Amino acid sequence: TSQLSADFYIYVLNSSGGANWSSNASIASSIVVVNKGSVALNLLFNGTSNANKTYTYPNSVNSTGSINSTSNSEFNLSLYRDGVIVNTTTAENFATENIGLGNATYNYTVLFTGNANYSDALKNFFVIVNKGVINGTMTASNVTYSGAVNVVPQQSNNPRASDVNFTLWRNTTLVSSSLGSAPSADTTLLGVAAYSYVFNSTGTSTNWTINSSILTIPTVVVS
Repeated sequence: TSQLSADFYIYVLNSSGGANWSSNASIASSIVVVNKGSVALNLLFNGTSNANKTYTYPNSVNSTGSINSTSNSEFNLSLYRDGVIVNTTTAENFATENIGLGNATYNYTVLFTGNANYSDALKNFFVIVNKGVINGTMTASNVTYSGAVNVVPQQSNNPRASDVNFTLWRNTTLVSSSLGSAPSADTTLLGVAAYSYVFNSTGTSTNWTINSSILTIPTVVVS
């Protein structure tokens, strides 16, 4: 018994003869073909295996292509995103990429380049990154006349929102706006009345769903 490389082999049974027997250079012969082996590939996204995945921006995507193999000499792995190599290895049984991706659909492929004993293999899946939802908070309290209001908008969990215009409105009056960050607070000295505040976002964003009403405070009373 021998572990042979992929190839074909000719076995011959013969005899060298003796006192009572003639030699036979070919009693029997047989051809043995050793075909190339196959490898099992896995393509994981954030630890979940072998399927298309959908994420919401700005979640990171950790992609790992791996091979089930028993010999380091058999590792020849490459991980591709949209046809471009993002990691390659001949020393380990996995290749990874951990990256924050924008709103789009991505084609991931793990490729094993074969050798003398193993055939090429690949596996591919898609990752869809949907737009994120803008979130924020706003604090305010009622005041007595001659005291200024203090309405403070804050945007939260919205990294890399540089193309989002954040605005703060009092009734129909624009109080403040800011591109990529929360607008300034309203600290105006107002007359006796009830005021409605709306914190929202406007514009066209690559990775964020614009929210026309991040948060509303129906009434701030100056009495």
